[in-house]
Amino acid sequence: MQCGIVAGPDVTPTEAEAELSQCQSMSDHVDIGKRVTTVEHTTHGTGDIDVALIDCGAKMSIVDSLVERGATVNILPFDTTPHIISSMDPDILFISNGPGDPANFEAAEALVAELNGQIPIAGICLGQQVIARALGGTTEKMDFGHRGINQPVRDLDSGKVVMTTQNHGYTVGEPGDTLSVRQVNVNDGTAEGLVNEELDIITRQYHPEAHPGPHDSLGFFDEVLSMTEHDVLKPSMTTDQ
Repeated sequence: MQCGIVAGPDVTPTEAEAELSQCQSMSDHVDIGKRVTTVEHTTHGTGDIDVALIDCGAKMSIVDSLVERGATVNILPFDTTPHIISSMDPDILFISNGPGDPANFEAAEALVAELNGQIPIAGICLGQQVIARALGGTTEKMDFGHRGINQPVRDLDSGKVVMTTQNHGYTVGEPGDTLSVRQVNVNDGTAEGLVNEELDIITRQYHPEAHPGPHDSLGFFDEVLSMTEHDVLKPSMTTDQ
């Protein structure tokens, strides 16, 4: 986190810089996960597809997008253990978006590390970063984060470019040997989508449900739910004018 101070006329630049050097990053003195997660298990929807969503700061629009497609979404605290997930026996493990450095979400990373290959796994934004770290990848702080509703993303399979909404300052550096990059940012080449079809893992760095108009990126949720054996509902869409 970057800091700044307002100093009076008696403070020299050297003294001001010395004060700034003492500033701690938020993650050094605040448990960010506890600030943004749900306190208790809540359930949304009554569909056939059972999703365990790890709340690292989840947007309800993600929950709504899953429910519209026939899912029951169980929102769980960020420090939920693998034992709890296994006892629930969900169809999908979903790691949500969230603030800050993905390295702060060690419990979610441990979930992915232990349960991959046993259950389909998906993630959005911070969720993509957590999943990459759990499977041998790296993450890094960006010089300039992706902000706004006009970030172009190219799908490497189809060549199609969609405009996406993004708000993050960290990114996947190297995906590791387990995951493959499926989508990239047109502007800087950073990873926007990761996949392992054999392990049923799929992620997005951007927010598919926060589209700036077109519905092009909403198909991500259909892909996520199609990793199960259940039928996926097709929600009705209004036509953009």
